[in-house]
Amino acid sequence: MSRSLQVSLDFRSHAGEADSVAVGTLAQDGRRVFFEFHPDFLNSGLDISPLRLPPKASLQEHRVKPGVPLPGVFSDARPDGWGLKLLHRQFQAQGRPASSVSALEELAFLGSHTMGALRFEPSTGTDQALSQAVELGQLAAHAQAVYDNASVEVLPELVRAGVSSGGARPKALIGIGPQDQICSGEGPLPTGFQAWLVKFPTSSDDSQVAAREQVWMHMAALAGLDVPETRLLPIHAGHAFAVKRFDRGPDGQRLHMLSAAGALDVDFRTARGDYRDLGRLTMHLCRDMRQVRALFRLAVFNVATVNQDDHLKNLAFLMTPQGAWRLSPVFDLTYSPHSSGYRSTSVMGQAQGITHRQILELGAALSLSKAQVQETVEEVLSATLQVSQLLEQAGCENLVSKRAATQVELASQALHR
Repeated sequence: MSRSLQVSLDFRSHAGEADSVAVGTLAQDGRRVFFEFHPDFLNSGLDISPLRLPPKASLQEHRVKPGVPLPGVFSDARPDGWGLKLLHRQFQAQGRPASSVSALEELAFLGSHTMGALRFEPSTGTDQALSQAVELGQLAAHAQAVYDNASVEVLPELVRAGVSSGGARPKALIGIGPQDQICSGEGPLPTGFQAWLVKFPTSSDDSQVAAREQVWMHMAALAGLDVPETRLLPIHAGHAFAVKRFDRGPDGQRLHMLSAAGALDVDFRTARGDYRDLGRLTMHLCRDMRQVRALFRLAVFNVATVNQDDHLKNLAFLMTPQGAWRLSPVFDLTYSPHSSGYRSTSVMGQAQGITHRQILELGAALSLSKAQVQETVEEVLSATLQVSQLLEQAGCENLVSKRAATQVELASQALHR
């Protein structure tokens, strides 16, 4: 069975002004996957995946491997975890088992409703209006029921709002407008609305999970990281954590986004990264030592705050319509210890028990001066050592939050000289 999709970069804003660039053709023939760039794209000066899918005139065959059925930049656009669950429910309602749905069919279902700026045609997904009002509490309750497999039916508004999102936890893409009006879905938003992503708590979460993530993002801002706007939204059982989407500009303009996993063409679930290699990737894409230092700052922060779920999908790069690359604002920062004690991304080959020594070695490997390294570490630790006070101010005082404060203080102290 063969199938092909036309791929383009869609930089449209809320105003709907056409600003689309043809990228090429993605095709599958049996188990083989190919991509060919459009001649116009080869002359555009743009590069959607500089390391693994460089622009060239010849047909390129993707080496299919577990977890990466398509070239990494396109695998990034596929739903995973929660979004994949919603999408497969849609196909199952049509009598299609999940195992029969190909990666290209998933992209065709999304069409233009993707994270980032990639668009896939022809689209097979819904053409219904995407900006209808929604009651967030009801959406959260239904999301939890679907997440717990307590509901077979998936409401259309949840599919539209959630199928594009990544990660395992239930999420929804929403618009927030004047007087905190909320509309669901991915697509052009009404005038005055901004694009946000909201995370819903699950039945296995403690009651302070959303507030704690808000504290982590506040702590990251104090540490000098580039942090998007965040807020807590009231729902039926407390709060949901919401973050303003950074793959959309102020007027809704779409930005191309590429994760570290996509850039390296690996499966983030199984691949193990190291911050030394991520620093080199950052320099390769961005050509800017300021971005490398920002990556170093994030590494120090993740170690100090026991964010061990720092896998390769949780680091991303943004490309402007002119082709310039930079690190995205930070995301998915929270207290997240692994039961094994090992972090997803190591520091100079070490995945636990990281001290000031490994941080110094990382800074040197990334060509940062000793003064830059020490200044960055001090700025990060001045924020992370406030963790107990920040959690208390946010009302996070349950056992999980107290354990988080203790472990963050210990991890931060280990990074002191």
